[in-house]
Amino acid sequence: VRLETLTSGRTNAWSAGWDKARENMIFGHGIGTWRIWANAYNAAYSRHLPGHDPYMTLQAHNEPLQLFFELGVIGVVLVGWWMVELGRGGVGILLGGDLRASMWVAVAVVAAVNALGSATLHMPTQAAAAVVAASRLQTQEERSS
Repeated sequence: VRLETLTSGRTNAWSAGWDKARENMIFGHGIGTWRIWANAYNAAYSRHLPGHDPYMTLQAHNEPLQLFFELGVIGVVLVGWWMVELGRGGVGILLGGDLRASMWVAVAVVAAVNALGSATLHMPTQAAAAVVAASRLQTQEERSS
């Protein structure tokens, strides 16, 4: 069993995407450019291996990698800062003892973990749940400040 088989080819996409992302590390390639690059990559790949379907996904199936690819280090730092603020809000909810509000912490954690191997923020229902959870955590952080 090979790793690329276990990850449904994601590791191949991540490796090629990482190499391309490092070409413009500071600013990234721009919002939405993963899909453009993936289409070009697929066209080039399928020409070299006739009869094989291209394997590059139109989303990275790894939100941090796609963020780095599209927005570079600057985007990663800004989102990282926002995630710290959300974490502070989550801690405030958990320490406050509000069991119903704690559900949003769980939803946010699940969304963050899922984003490491799925296109969480590119699927409307998952993105909506993640955004609602994030807004609940952000509201708590603003109340705490």
